[in-house]
Amino acid sequence: MKVEVKPYWIYRVLCLIMAEEKKTFIFYSDWINMVREMPDKDAGELLKHILSYVNDENPKTDNLLVKMAFGHMMPILKADLKRWESIRKKRKQAGAKGGKQTQANAKQMLANAKQVQAVNDNVNVSTKVDEYTPPSENEVLRVYNLFLENIKNDSYQMSVENWLRKVNGDKQLLNNLILNEFKTQLLNDTKQHKTAEKVKSHFGAWLNKYLLINAKS
Repeated sequence: MKVEVKPYWIYRVLCLIMAEEKKTFIFYSDWINMVREMPDKDAGELLKHILSYVNDENPKTDNLLVKMAFGHMMPILKADLKRWESIRKKRKQAGAKGGKQTQANAKQMLANAKQVQAVNDNVNVSTKVDEYTPPSENEVLRVYNLFLENIKNDSYQMSVENWLRKVNGDKQLLNNLILNEFKTQLLNDTKQHKTAEKVKSHFGAWLNKYLLINAKS
């Protein structure tokens, strides 16, 4: 197995994954906070469990430490897979459309565009077509990092204290939710936040929903 270490915030581990034609999955470097606390034997079992899962082998374990650690990782792995499949589908559809476009159709489209432009110039009508463009990963991370900076410099002190109360004062859990699961949620969300304040509001609502779901499970 070949492992490519990125200087960014993720490790890409090359191997077979449950999705057809997908040969990689993302192993987050932040997961070391959980893994380093585990005995070497349990950490090794966790790695085998992860690799078995992404190869669609539906692994089972009676190891409580492995269950707890993998319980945090599995939703992120699922979200990454769903995001990859969505991007793959869009690219496949775009490629199919491009392959079917003939030269005659292209000329006809150009003629139609010129005709529409001429009509607009004569009657002074402006037509706007809104086409959704997903937010770029760099832009999402830029606003997310501003959100983290505001947490570090205590700009969100009251909000952080409120979040801590909701997780019973567990700072490690709150830190893991912010750095891992919520970050993944933002990267997979179709809505783009323009400011750190919007990200803060999103996290507050997301945390309430997360705790409610996990309380029922």
